[in-house]
Amino acid sequence: MVSMVDLVETLYKGKKPCDYPAIENGKLSESLEYHKNYYFPASVGQHVDYHCVDGYSTPSGYHWVRIVCSGRGWFPEPKCLSKYISTMQPENGYFSQSWKKRTFQLQKEVSYRCLTGFVTPEGQETGVIRCQENGWTPPPKCIKSCKTSHLDILTHHTNKTVFMPEDIIEYGCLEGYQTADKMPTGTTRCGINGEWSPTPQCLGEYYCEPPPEIANGSIAGGSVQQYRHGDRKQYECNTEFKLVGSQEIECIDGQWSSPPSCIGYLSNTNHLKYIIAIV
Repeated sequence: MVSMVDLVETLYKGKKPCDYPAIENGKLSESLEYHKNYYFPASVGQHVDYHCVDGYSTPSGYHWVRIVCSGRGWFPEPKCLSKYISTMQPENGYFSQSWKKRTFQLQKEVSYRCLTGFVTPEGQETGVIRCQENGWTPPPKCIKSCKTSHLDILTHHTNKTVFMPEDIIEYGCLEGYQTADKMPTGTTRCGINGEWSPTPQCLGEYYCEPPPEIANGSIAGGSVQQYRHGDRKQYECNTEFKLVGSQEIECIDGQWSSPPSCIGYLSNTNHLKYIIAIV
């Protein structure tokens, strides 16, 4: 099977499509530079070597690079890139070392650190970037992060302590506490401003004291010293008294619902009969 390179060389055999490569900030070997009128234009398959002047580098970083004449010109395209790239302190971060210079060599690796409350895209406090032809790779970046709450009443269902925007975590409340929705667990999302939404919170559960006593009645089954939210109790009236209102009350957010009343009705009936007999 004929390769594309062989096919191109066959088609352009004897032809000279490659002129003298004028490389900005680069040079060919001294002999080629001196005899360039003799060597160029070059034939397909002919190769030359070039290097870059001080302050510039080949894309590969090697001092000498070989290029070959193809049907479409020199390959790879000869280039000389500035060895240095200017830089600024990353936003919300700084370079870890005491870099006083404003430029860096190509292929140079540099570490940077984010300010407190910020992390790299990988969720770390520090990152490493490399000076490349088109700038820093990857670009230094410090993102506002969310941290888990230090409230003792919260338990987090994860071992992570730093979270990125859009991360969602589930948290639970310790015994005796509940979320604002009166649930034992809740979820919250890390926002781009580094704050959780909704704010994770565990509120102390509301307890009710013993139910209030009523005249001419009592609490069915007696009472205890403390009741939890949602607990219910019933009342009963003494003999010859009638219960008016709801027989059952409920502990709601630390308060009992309204208790019933016990009013007399048998004694009132006898008194009415006495009045009728007199009349």
